[in-house]
Amino acid sequence: MPIRYDGISEWQRALPANTVLEVAYIGNHSVHLPIATINLNAVPQAYLSKSPVRDQAVINTLGSSSVPNPFAGLLPGQRHAERKHREPAAISSG
Repeated sequence: MPIRYDGISEWQRALPANTVLEVAYIGNHSVHLPIATINLNAVPQAYLSKSPVRDQAVINTLGSSSVPNPFAGLLPGQRHAERKHREPAAISSG
């Protein structure tokens, strides 16, 4: 059964010159958590090389493909063709 410990500690001290020092700590600690049966950090076998040595020809083939930049035209100072900008409305004091 998972157990969770929460803790909050706070200290205040009066210092000279009408100054107060305040320090606070908030934390938690858990034990007996269920362990996942799969490694969430593992790379799937389909993406790993089967070659026992570095195959530079395959690396060059994979690395030469062009990937479109999803942020193209969104940098400051550039206008994206599909992005419409409205002019600000006039402000009247009336």
